[in-house]
Amino acid sequence: LKLLELATRRDGVVVVFIALFIQASGFLFNQSILYSLQGIGTLILACAAMVATQAATRTGLSSQVPVFGVTAKLLLTALPFMLIVYFLFPRLGPLWSVALQSDSALTGLSERLQPGDISELSQSSEVAFRVTFNGVKPSRSDLYWRAMTLDKHDGDGWDKSVLDAAQLPMPAIIEEATYDYEVIQEATGQAYLFALAGSVSRDRDIELTATRLLRYGRPVYQRIRYDVSAPIEPVIGPAFDSGLRTAPDLYLALPSGANPMIREWARELPSEAGQFAKAFLQFVREQPFYYTLKPPRYGEDDIDQFLFSGRRGFCEHYASAMAFAARAAGIPSRVVAGYQGGEWHPDGYLTVRQYDAHAWVELWDGQQWFRVDPTSAVAPDRIEY
Repeated sequence: LKLLELATRRDGVVVVFIALFIQASGFLFNQSILYSLQGIGTLILACAAMVATQAATRTGLSSQVPVFGVTAKLLLTALPFMLIVYFLFPRLGPLWSVALQSDSALTGLSERLQPGDISELSQSSEVAFRVTFNGVKPSRSDLYWRAMTLDKHDGDGWDKSVLDAAQLPMPAIIEEATYDYEVIQEATGQAYLFALAGSVSRDRDIELTATRLLRYGRPVYQRIRYDVSAPIEPVIGPAFDSGLRTAPDLYLALPSGANPMIREWARELPSEAGQFAKAFLQFVREQPFYYTLKPPRYGEDDIDQFLFSGRRGFCEHYASAMAFAARAAGIPSRVVAGYQGGEWHPDGYLTVRQYDAHAWVELWDGQQWFRVDPTSAVAPDRIEY
């Protein structure tokens, strides 16, 4: 629109500054190689436009000034200063995140789960999403809102699965025995959506991932609304259409050498998924474990320290330990991050807040994934209330 009112040299200068500002703002959201090359091209053209604008205001110079030659000299002159700033200026994260300390965190979702480094988890009451059910409502113990899966352990923590971005065809919606609900989700800056297990949607902008999660076609930067249906008795199939056996190491891989004690202990546990889950939960119930938002900070081999000495932690500690032990016992496993529960409003809708963020485990029994929540063994009130 600014181009429509160009009249003076000042107007041309403003347009150039707007172009540079928009290009710089884009780097807050994307730093890929292609975007960087586009930024270089924009910078060259903007500088050339500035040179031409300045020359056009001087009588007889507009046709004599080699615009791109002058632009090249200016950019080459600026190059040493750019390198100095690049190497000497401190690497700071976004201004909205630098205040967080390395050993503390806020409740909410993260694409990396590293509970051993967190000594204090502060509660955030910000709204994550609201849900309105049409008809039958799930019980409190079934309100597990899946958002992402974490299946790669590097010795320090769990990373988000690459399969969360792999798309599958959306299955047909079963009209009978389903929960039909509407979600109003707040902005997250990410593409993941919140839904019950087995959920499907008719929304054209919503995709189904290989891990049976719902994913928006683009990052959610503003509040959105979507309709979903979920079976009352969900079946979560394998991560691949052709079966889990196509990638047997994906959900069994463990870093070499990390947490030797739990590896040895897990070899004595049952190798069948259902029996393993019972044995692990029984161990947690019988030992002096505690659910706390202020656990000790665990160092190297954090899962060993948590499971056999510290025994104090929140849901991420228990989920991480169980998923690691399952793999050590030869059972495919993954951590699921999302939300659990919510607060029912008198008007009938459910409000889920950031302090409802939760992590649990899914085990593969040879035919499907089934949910196991180890936190329920030590803190049942976290699940019931």
